[in-house]
This record gives sequence, structure tokens and C-alpha cells, in this order.
Amino acid sequence: MATAAGGANGDDDAKPVGWSTVLSSPAPPLSSTDGAGDSPARAPTPDSARAAHILTPTESAADDAWAAVSAGRPWADVAAETSTCPSASSGGDLGWFRRGSMVPAFEEVAFGHPVGTVVKVRTAFGWHLVTVTGARAGVASATVQQLAERLAAPGPPPQLIDVREAGELEAASLSAATHVPMSELSGGGAGTALATLEAMDKDAETYVLCHHGIRSRSVADALVRGGWARVINVEGGIHAYATEVDPSVGTY
Repeated sequence: MATAAGGANGDDDAKPVGWSTVLSSPAPPLSSTDGAGDSPARAPTPDSARAAHILTPTESAADDAWAAVSAGRPWADVAAETSTCPSASSGGDLGWFRRGSMVPAFEEVAFGHPVGTVVKVRTAFGWHLVTVTGARAGVASATVQQLAERLAAPGPPPQLIDVREAGELEAASLSAATHVPMSELSGGGAGTALATLEAMDKDAETYVLCHHGIRSRSVADALVRGGWARVINVEGGIHAYATEVDPSVGTY
């Protein structure tokens, strides 16, 4: 992303689409390690972001809006009064969006800065004040060996969702799994599947399992879109678990 410093009321024509500058940054997080050395642990790449913005036709109007926010006025109030985007009625909140949903300059701001950052950026639509309000990773993957190690580890176990059908459970199953058949989810939530999901913790570490890892990936993607924070698809599914970890589970 092109960034530059400039005067508060610089010449709009001198700054091309894509020009941006950071107005406010959150405090840097304390370094953490993953236990394997002194290297800081790396956060997953965000798959979705959330942001609010104030859209104005000129840079000077954007600067005036930022001055109001900096002076203590609530962002939502300034957005409602100033922004020319329909999102003004909701305080400028754009909700969650995935990569490819926004114009490139806006996307670079939303995905390229940590939560809490405020950036001024020019796009083809005008001048935006953008505050990054959320970021979440996409679906992670785990081998069946990693799942087995996690289930055997001390401490609270992770959530494990089995999305296969009832007849499949009779042939092979893991006792730690919660049954949430995919057919009920894709069929509009018939049965108890949705109620089962609603009773679970959306912020907890959650593994998703099926026969070979294909259906579980679809459900895992849907969970992430629904706001689940730590979703992990089990590669190879229960078939791989039975053939590579525990033959007593059985195959079919």
C-alpha cells in the first residue's frame, strides 16, 4: 500500500487513488513465544475482517471528521452526520467481509493493519476514514495424529463436531465427538443440529470431522462465516483416524 505523510488539507489531485496514511495505531502487543524458542508466535493470516468507515468527497472533509472523532465525539455520531455511504445509518459499520469483497485500496487497509488502527485512504469512491474493528482467521487444518494428541493432552478438551449421518456413526465414531449431521444443516436446520451448535462455544477451539475430510471442510467454512473463531478441519476424516491412529474405531 502506498503511504505518505501530508498536510491536513493537502491537494486532493496530488494524491492518487490508493494513497493512505495511518492516523492512529493500537499499542503493540507483548511478544509471546510458542515454547519452541525465542521467536514470537505468529498470528494466523486473517480470512475475514470487520471495519467501519466514514466516506467523504474530499480530504478536507475527512480531516474535519477525524478532528471531531479525535476531540471525543463518538465515531458513530460523526459517521451518521458526515458519511455519504449508506452505512452511515449504522455508524459506518460494514460488518464482516472476506478478501475480494472491497476495492483493493480499502482491502489493503482492512487486512493490512491490526484491530484498532485508523487509516485515511483514498479510493475511487472518495476519502475514507477506516477503523479496523475485527479480524479472524479462516479454517485451519489438522492431521488425525494432531487431533489424537490434542484429545489426549491434559486440560479441558477441545470441541469436536462430527458432521456425518447417524448411520455412519454406527460403523465408526469417536466418543468425544458431538453429532451435528450436515444434512440437517444444509436442509435448513431440520432436527436438532442448529440447537446443538447454538449450545456450543463459538470462541472455543473446535475440530470438525467427517468420513474423509470433505464434508467437514464445508461445515467448517460455514462456521467461520457464522463467527466461529477457532475452527479446524480434520484432514482425512475418521477413516484416516482409524487407519493411522486407532484401528479399533473401525472403517466402512
